[in-house]
This record gives sequence, C-alpha cells and structure tokens, in this order.
Amino acid sequence: MIKNLINPFPFFWKKIDKISAKSSSEKIFSTLWAIFFGILISFIFIRSFGYNPLKVYNTMFFKIAFAKNEIRNLLLVTSIFVFASIAIAISFKAGLFNIGVPGQMMISGVIALIIYLNLTSINIYIRLFLGFFLGILTSGVLGFLVGILKSFLRINEVISTILINWIVYYITKFLLTSTSFEIGFKSNSPLTSQSISDAAFLSVFPTRSFSIIILFLGLLFAFLIWIVMQKTTVGLRIKIVGQNKNAATYAGINNKTMTISTMTLSGIISGIAGFIWYIFYKRSFTLANGMPREGFDAILVALLAFNSPLGIIPTSFFYSTLTIGASRLQNHSILLNQETMQIVIGIIIYLSAISVIFINFKPIRWTLNFWFLLRSKRFFDTKTQKLAFLKLEKSNFSNLNLIGIKKIKKEKIETLNYEITNLEKKKNEYLAVFLNEKINVFKLYLNIQKINIKLYFLKKQSLKIKNADNVLLWKKIKLNIKNNFGIDSNFKNKNLHEKLAFFESIAQKKRLANQELNSSGYYDLRNNFNAFKQQFIEQHLQFRALKVKIINDFRTKKNLKSDKIKEKK
Repeated sequence: MIKNLINPFPFFWKKIDKISAKSSSEKIFSTLWAIFFGILISFIFIRSFGYNPLKVYNTMFFKIAFAKNEIRNLLLVTSIFVFASIAIAISFKAGLFNIGVPGQMMISGVIALIIYLNLTSINIYIRLFLGFFLGILTSGVLGFLVGILKSFLRINEVISTILINWIVYYITKFLLTSTSFEIGFKSNSPLTSQSISDAAFLSVFPTRSFSIIILFLGLLFAFLIWIVMQKTTVGLRIKIVGQNKNAATYAGINNKTMTISTMTLSGIISGIAGFIWYIFYKRSFTLANGMPREGFDAILVALLAFNSPLGIIPTSFFYSTLTIGASRLQNHSILLNQETMQIVIGIIIYLSAISVIFINFKPIRWTLNFWFLLRSKRFFDTKTQKLAFLKLEKSNFSNLNLIGIKKIKKEKIETLNYEITNLEKKKNEYLAVFLNEKINVFKLYLNIQKINIKLYFLKKQSLKIKNADNVLLWKKIKLNIKNNFGIDSNFKNKNLHEKLAFFESIAQKKRLANQELNSSGYYDLRNNFNAFKQQFIEQHLQFRALKVKIINDFRTKKNLKSDKIKEKK
C-alpha cells in the first residue's frame, strides 16, 4: 500500500528489489562512487573553514597515517577493524544484529590484561595465550547468552546486547574503582588500569614487523570466513536462516541452534578484536572514554563492505586511515578540531554507508550509450520526418481543468469526448511510427507518454461528469453494505450449517452490491487509473527495448566497418 502511494510504477520497486542480487563488481563500484562523493562533499565542507582540502587530505594520509612512526598503529587498527567488522557481518548474515561487540571487546581485553598483569611469574607467551584464550572464551559466552535469550525467550538481541554492554562496563568500573577488591589491575590514575611496560613485551610486540603479522592473520582469517560463508554448508545455513527463517525450518535447519552458534562465533571474533586492541595497541585499559568506539564503528565498516569478509579488508584500511589521520591534524598546523574532523569523517562514512543508491550509477556506460544514440541518427534524428508531425494540437482544456482544480462544465462533455477520441487516434499514429523506428524515437516516446497522461486526466474528468448523478446511489449502496451485512446478536447460537448459510448469503449480497456499483460506474475511475498505469509501463518498456536495440545495431555496424577497414589493410 505504501509503495503504491509513493510510486505507482512497479518497475521502480522491482529495480530496488534486485539490488541484493547485484554482482560483487557492481557493489564494489557503488562503494567507490559513494566514497568519491563523500570526499567531494567533505572537500566543500573543509573549504568552508578556509583550509585547502587537498592539503588537509595530504596531511591526513601521507604525513600522519602513512608516516613511518604511524604505520604500526595503522596496521594494528586495520586488523582490529577486520576482526570486529567480521563479527558484525556474520551476525548480519544470520539476520541478527550484534551491537554488543564493544562490550565483548571490553571483557576480552580486561580479562587478558588482568591475567597478564597478575601472573608475572609465568612465561610471557603463556600469559598471552591464557589471556587470549580466556578473553575470547568469555566474549563467546556473552554471545552464547545473547543467542539463548533470543532463541528460547525471544528477547531481541539488540536489547540484550546493549544491556550486556552496560553490565560489562560497570563490572569493569567496579574493578577499577573498588577499594575492597584488589586484583592488581588498578593504577594511580582514575578509571585506568596498569599498563604493560615490561621489557620482554616491549621488545617484541610493539613493532612494525609484529603488526604486519597481526594484519596478515586478520587477512587470512577474513579469507577463511569468506570460504566458510561461500563454499560450505555452514555458511549456506547461516545465510538461509538470515534470509528466511521459515524456509530454513522447512529445509531442516534448526533456527535456534544456528542463532546460538552464530552469536557465539560473533562474540569470539569480537573477543579477538578486543584482545588486539587492549593488549597490543593500547597496552592498558581506561574507562575515561567509555566503551571502545571501534566496536560501534565496525558496524559502519561491515555495512560499507556489504557484509563481505573480503570487502571488509579494504574498507577497514580506509576507515583506519581516516581515523588515525584525523586524530593528529592539529599537530601539523591545521587547526581543525577533533569534532570538526569527526563531521568530515561522518560525511564520508554516511555517503559510503548508503552506497546502495549508487548501485546503478554507471556514468561511463551512460556516456558511451548516449554517444551511440547520438551517432545512430535514429534516436534523436528529426530529418526523416517533418517536425509538424510530432507537434501535439492545443487542448481545449487548461491544466487546471484536467487536474480538477477548475471544474469542467457538464455541457462540454461532447468536446471532452471528442478530444479523447482525437488523442487516441494521434497516439495510435505515433505508436505505429514509434515501433517501426522511422522517426525520432525519443521525441515520439515523450509525446506518447504526454498523451497517456493527458488521456488519463481527460477520461477522469469525463467519468466524473458522466457518473455525477450516481454519487448518491453509491453512498446508499455502501451504507447498506455497512449496516446490513454484519453479524447479528444471535450468530453465536446458530449451528455450523446455519453459520455457513449466513456467510453464503452475505457473500451473495456483496456480489450483487458490487455488480450494482460496477454497473453504475463506481469502479470506472479505478479502472481508468489501472489502464493508464499499464499503458505507461508498457510504452516505457518498449522505449527501453528500442533504445537497447538501436545501441546494439550501431555497435554492430561500427564493428563491421572496423573489420572491413582491417581487411583492406
């Protein structure tokens, strides 16, 4: 109903519905176009502050993000976004929304830090392994809990994950502020843990080489997840559950099991991201800025990549470059504050997140096709016939008359019908030439659609005049249907046969009433609109088919000419 109100043409909605079936290359190009337009708009925004956008972006990318001393951070942040975004994407594939990634990252990092900072007598690698294992295990348990709540208690995963986020937050705050519970985690700074500062750790892990290894593992993990999602029955099951739970049930897939396992897997992957974030990147924990924003930003990265594990890799790198570059601009004599740069990043990411609107944006193809149409001398050419043939006669009725703002007098019904007849003849003439491609196809198409629209409004006004005397009759019939076709008070006391007979009599009365309404012209306006809509769509599809045919014919002729030239040479 809403679709019909917004746009009465079903082919428009069919195009929107086909977006999900687009190829990967089309999705990639749509994302690139979205990023391009986002950067273009951000150029204008930065320029409004009096700065050179090229200088700002050059500083962000080459002097900050790609600087030698920042490469390590860039690679680590990219790795974190890869893992966190994959966690989001997997849940999206299953029709779930794991907004609990920040909390799962936090709990994993906190547990890993507690283990590392307390078990100082154990080998550093064993401490890291224990912290990693217990951290991702705990985050997986949180995901498992969300899956249980969703599957058995039907609690929406968004609500449960948000609440779990805050539970994790306040547990961590208790560990950092409690004076009665000391586990060797707090530091002298408020809401901040101790930092990892032992020489054995600093000599190995905060290096560019180790960051490259972490990034390589992230890329390998993304590739493995892609294989699982695309080439295995597990991935197929996840996608089927996400697309249609009823179909999954009929296919023999246990929805509850898939929901629990997907949320658990998502939680484990979030835990990996949290481990890298707090152990290798931050090397400490602080609640000063709340939950890790990177967990929320991963949602944007996943959406930007259309939830593709392979697409997440470049989008993670792009977003990491933006965030790192924007964070230190003030150190390079560019006085754009952090809030302003967040707006700039927001513009780019917002355009990128709605990249689906660019899925059919193909300017190069459009330009080539337009050039072919110009050269073909059939689409826009007017030399083969006189332009007078394409001109429509002036109507006896103004636009105000046609749309009903200014009423047409009843005495002019004959003039109205005469004009309708003439327009239909003209339309048939145009269609004959249009389908034979003997004249300016584009101009003919516009005229045919103008006639369709004009005929619709003329017929509408004609039907209103014709059926003006039947309005009271329609009201009477509809009132009769409303008052007399209901269920009476004795209906409950009737047996089954009497109830069936009662409903049959009502159905018969409604059929007779509808026949009476139809014969008196009640449905004429609706039928007129449906006929107009059908003709409009039909002519539009014919126009598109002719356009494609003209382009293909021109290409064929061009190829034949080039082949002949080659043969002569």
